[in-house]
Amino acid sequence: MERRGEGLLRVPRPGRSRTLQRRIPPPQRTHPGGTERSAGHRPHPHRHRRGGSQLAAPQRPVILRRDGETVNVISGRKPVLEALTGGTPVEKVLISSSARGEAVDEIVKLARRKNVPFKFLPPDQIDRTAREKNNQGVVAVAGTKEFTDIGELMAAAAAKHEKPFFLIFDEIEDVHNLGALIRTAVCVGAHGGIVPKHHNAPVNETVVKTSAGASLTFPMARVTNIAQTIDELKEHGVWIVGTEMTAEKEFTAVDYTVPVAVVVGNEGKGMRRLVREKCDFLVKIPMKGGFDSLNASVAGALVLYEVLRQRR
Repeated sequence: MERRGEGLLRVPRPGRSRTLQRRIPPPQRTHPGGTERSAGHRPHPHRHRRGGSQLAAPQRPVILRRDGETVNVISGRKPVLEALTGGTPVEKVLISSSARGEAVDEIVKLARRKNVPFKFLPPDQIDRTAREKNNQGVVAVAGTKEFTDIGELMAAAAAKHEKPFFLIFDEIEDVHNLGALIRTAVCVGAHGGIVPKHHNAPVNETVVKTSAGASLTFPMARVTNIAQTIDELKEHGVWIVGTEMTAEKEFTAVDYTVPVAVVVGNEGKGMRRLVREKCDFLVKIPMKGGFDSLNASVAGALVLYEVLRQRR
């Protein structure tokens, strides 16, 4: 079968299999502290409820260690609620002593139900922990992001008796785009994502918030060379579809019911030359109205949902 031909892609290309080592790096966790409640501070209405699991207050300020590739906090009431309900590994929840409302009550209820420790702190401590003002008085301390490898991603698809469906990030720089794409990938049933070790947005707390916590549970492989990884995927019968605004074929003209990986390129430059050349199909999204391109996360979402539509 020709790789970039007209018509629909019907059957996967046969290829030699290759045993892949499955090495999952050990999780790296950080342990933040807390502060004692100041004398005369007004107690929170949930503080003395029976069955609570508050943490003992240490004698030092809440300081979370961060680096570019780990995640420590999820800020905001809705993101924390979604993290607690969606299976995100939450280590503890910190709530402002001035926070009130149904969402706060629900967070406390969920934390108790899931045996997640929670604690009430002065508002300024919450602000310092979250490092952003728009935290709504609620912060969840999450586990670090654990990356896997291509072998594990293939195994995840096989375990579900489904044809592999992956999302490849080719130097996505904006953390909001990365988070939005991860959330969409989870919603459409993708088996995993592939990111380069360098020149890509880090999976940080902004990504966690944008993805509603999905970035912590979505399987992702971090690789040194995207082009070589594409060759590796092809050996396992995976077809590569890249998004390119100058492509001749529209994104709905490809058959995505076969093993497939969708590539979304850099927001400004698109896919790199070698990655583009290794794609089996290049597809575009038709547009009118004066603009010739879409936001990377929007363009990626359209293609990902086409995969879901064809596979349903």
